[in-house]
Amino acid sequence: MTAEYSCEQCKDLLPVFMDQTINPLEQQLLDQHLGQCDDCNATLKQLWELQSMSTRWNDESVPVSYTHLRAHETPEH
Repeated sequence: MTAEYSCEQCKDLLPVFMDQTINPLEQQLLDQHLGQCDDCNATLKQLWELQSMSTRWNDESVPVSYTHLRAHETPEH
């Protein structure tokens, strides 16, 4: 009998798969599941897209004038 992963198990392993730290047995079971599950493939595609977008983000500092203004604002009651 061959073990199979559920969608929940598969989705839990996708980050490990993307980080390339998945063990060979899990990789085999994940590949088997992805070979027949459109929903998990769609989730994996979304994760790859998010990862790709996050590598394009730039850290930018907030202008001092803006932080100074925000610090002096009083909440309206």
